[in-house]
Amino acid sequence: MFIPTDPLITLQAGEPLPAPEHLRITPDRCRLSAVHPMGTIPMGDDPAQAAVDSRGRHHEIDGLWVADGSLFPSSIGVPPQLSIYALGLHVGRSIIAAG
Repeated sequence: MFIPTDPLITLQAGEPLPAPEHLRITPDRCRLSAVHPMGTIPMGDDPAQAAVDSRGRHHEIDGLWVADGSLFPSSIGVPPQLSIYALGLHVGRSIIAAG
């Protein structure tokens, strides 16, 4: 895990967390940032390559549909709101058509 400071503070899995007073985080060292999690469930019609098909329907679990930023193959690098709205509309139409 990274803490967005200058220089970057890196925390390793399994290692004990340092006490907050030892991190030496001051306002002049902190960078403002926002994160949009994406890319955890990319779409694809090949079940060996993706968990959901191109309509957002899960390959293995009946009735499970995914319609959020996790469908992107990775972070798209820009604010994703409109793209996520479009994916939601696409998946929503697919759910209605399958119904």
